[in-house]
Amino acid sequence: MVLLSRLVLRKLPKVSRYIAWDLELKTVVALSWAPSSNLSTRNSSCALPHIIGGSPRVRELSGAGLRKYSSAAMSMAVDDREAVKQSITSTVVEEPVQKESTARKLLTLVIIHSDGKVLLGLKKRGFGKGYYNGFGGKVEKGETIDQAAARELQEESGVTATDMEKRGILTFHFDNDPLAWEVHVYYATKFLGEPCETDEMAPTWFSVADIPYDVMWSDDPLWYPLLLAGQQFKGDFCFTNTTTLTSHTIEVVSSL
Repeated sequence: MVLLSRLVLRKLPKVSRYIAWDLELKTVVALSWAPSSNLSTRNSSCALPHIIGGSPRVRELSGAGLRKYSSAAMSMAVDDREAVKQSITSTVVEEPVQKESTARKLLTLVIIHSDGKVLLGLKKRGFGKGYYNGFGGKVEKGETIDQAAARELQEESGVTATDMEKRGILTFHFDNDPLAWEVHVYYATKFLGEPCETDEMAPTWFSVADIPYDVMWSDDPLWYPLLLAGQQFKGDFCFTNTTTLTSHTIEVVSSL
């Protein structure tokens, strides 16, 4: 049995017909269509023609209307009249839970903090151009998040961290992207090589007191202090027009 807004439907055997008890008109009606197998109550607030994708022929099961069905179908319809009504009070149809999509983009971000200074790169092209940021990017197919973090750091800055550890997980929601961005934030104090400019980034050392938050993403001042203080954290940030932060949550956690 299927509950559609004001109708409770029951399939008639051997015929492509459904009968329904109309909750408002208090009568049994016949519908000359069969709901599709994937019909869900998610659409139950819509108008009936929208639910079934057409204009169904609906008739009360009385008088001339009843004679349009075979005697077997009529017998079932009449016999079911009370059963359908009684089932209304015992049938519970739960609204399907609309789960948030778990599909998301996985990215990394590495911040090097050494001798009281932070290594940041000025983004030269692409997303975030003109902003200072840590070094990172997308996790490629076939690599772990840790591997992606090490690779992106080396490609964008020319250095290899030797004590990299994960400190945070940040989730970003952009109004022009249906996928959430899950960014794994890493912290390092030791590295091999010398920072050098690449096609992607121009590295610069800043003292902690002089971190250029005015030319960085607007969420950075909210979690950089946690990172530099040695804490682990999780955050969720919503942006409109790509760069305008509209809401956020952030918390210190004991483990990631």
